[in-house]
Amino acid sequence: MPPKVTEEYRLETRDKILEAAEVLFSKKGYYDTSMDEIVKQSGLSKGGIYEHFQSKEDLFLALRDKHVESSVSELKSTFGPSDSARTKLEKAGEIVFTSMVGVSKEECRMSLEFGVIAPRIKSLQRARDNQLRAYRDFVFKIVKEGVDSGEFRSEIDPDTTACIIVGMVDGLSFDWATTSFDFDWALLKKQSLELFTRGLLTVKTRRS
Repeated sequence: MPPKVTEEYRLETRDKILEAAEVLFSKKGYYDTSMDEIVKQSGLSKGGIYEHFQSKEDLFLALRDKHVESSVSELKSTFGPSDSARTKLEKAGEIVFTSMVGVSKEECRMSLEFGVIAPRIKSLQRARDNQLRAYRDFVFKIVKEGVDSGEFRSEIDPDTTACIIVGMVDGLSFDWATTSFDFDWALLKKQSLELFTRGLLTVKTRRS
């Protein structure tokens, strides 16, 4: 009788496969990475890999889902029950810019590649749509909360503001990952938060 496989072991194995795939996708890109290379990198058997993921596409999708879920969860976990909308934006900005500093250009390029190849593969396109929607919804709710409470200016459109903020972060990531330039992330964080929070605040709130 074969040994019983616990759920904890299955999850650990799945994470191990994802870690191996991420290393290779980051170094070589999606198209130049093969399943055989992922098998070798993981140290598992080919059957062990395919028990969890049917294809390289499935692996890529799982990595994106994992990143989105962990990012949004981390952002939400920093919020306190009494935090204002401004405080929430500042905390979110702190995490976003701090995580950028700790991420290699190779890892960032993998994330960007996902966005580039998504339109060519339907399942990836759906995942990319969900990813963008998740980030925009997260920012949208904070901005709307600020508008509804009177902390942010009443003429501010939360949906458009969310698009701008997420687009700015994506743009900075793209420029950093695809050039030889380095950025002063601490200064970028400080000035970006200053521009957005003060631009959204009412005159009364800005003075307080």
